[in-house]
Order: sequence, then structure tokens, then C-alpha cells
Amino acid sequence: MKKKKIKFIVITAIIVFLLLIVGFLSFGRKSTPANETKQTIRLGSSPGPYSELFLKGIKPILEKEGYKVTNKTFNNLLNADIALSDNQIDLNVDQHTAYLKNFNQEKKAKLAAITKIPTVPTGIYPANKKTLKTVSSGDRIAIPNDPANTARAYNLLVKAGWITLKDGTDPITATSKDIVSNKYNLRITELDSSTIPRSVKDFDYVILPGSVAYSAK
Repeated sequence: MKKKKIKFIVITAIIVFLLLIVGFLSFGRKSTPANETKQTIRLGSSPGPYSELFLKGIKPILEKEGYKVTNKTFNNLLNADIALSDNQIDLNVDQHTAYLKNFNQEKKAKLAAITKIPTVPTGIYPANKKTLKTVSSGDRIAIPNDPANTARAYNLLVKAGWITLKDGTDPITATSKDIVSNKYNLRITELDSSTIPRSVKDFDYVILPGSVAYSAK
């Protein structure tokens, strides 16, 4: 029953997402003079379920509305955000709030969110170890190296009871320097999240953002 409930919530969130995006863009279309050329929407897609959702669920609706939707693919979200900041594309749909805020701060950019979308949560996944219950001293763990997801990973390790962070640590900017105790003396390696699934044999556990876990199946 729990799985069915979660599935229902996700489906509902996706439907709301579709309606919000289409409504937002349709509003812009209705304010355009009838004799004006239809707008071209330039999407920047990166690996993960969110770009797939847009391309499969929203693009056909927009095309029926008279829009032309083009897609420029990027191998990671950072490059898609840079392109968006440089006005090479009009939108992307692949990031959570913490990542957006961190990008704006690091790149002195002014990206803004249009609407929320359903997200796949970050998780700890077994690699050489088969269950989280078998964690032991000296285990190796890979986490994402981009600042926003690095912070999420350290907070997830806190939630698991494996490390603690110093009092007053900002959960959005947590780094390895904020660790005050490491219960299992975990050997933590920060890697590009897209490469972690190909390196699972080198680690006992890995932490992956939802979009990367989805793509890695």
C-alpha cells in the first residue's frame, strides 16, 4: 500500500508540473499579438528523468500549441546552467533549489525558478557492501563533488548516524571541514556524480543524486 501511495503522489506531482508549465507558457502566448511569429523554446537537457519528462510529456503539448521546441543536450547540469546564464538556451528542468542557489552564488548568476517539479531523492546505495547494516570501520564511500550535492551527501551521512557536523553548520554549504566525528572512520571520496556509477567496484557505498541514480538504473 505504501508503494501505491508514493506512486500516486509522484503521478499527481507530475500532472501538476505539466499543467503549471503549459499554463505558464500558454499565458505568455496569449499575450502575444496574433500575427506575431510563434515563439521558439530552447530547452537545455541533461541526463536524468526531468529532461525526459519535459521531452516526452510537455514538448508534444507545446508543439500542439504552436510552439517550436528545440533541444540542446549537455553531459551535465553545470554546463546546462552555464548555457542558460549565457542566454544560449531558455530553460532547463534538472535542478533542485540548493543547486540553483549555489550556482548563482558561485557564478554570480541570476537564474530564477519558474515552478517546482517532482524530484527523485538523493540516497545511499550499497556497492561492495550489500546492506547499510554491514557498515564497518574504514569503509570507502563516494559522494558527489559539486557543492550543493556534496552538502546533501554529508547531511545524509548525518541522518544515517555515520558522521556528525559541527554545531551551526549550514546544511546547504556543508563540507568535509565541518565533520567533527566519523563513527566508522569512513574514507570519503568526492567525485563527479556522473562517474560514480562506473566506479562502484572501488567503494563499499556510494551516494547519488536521484537523477544520476535514475540514469544508472
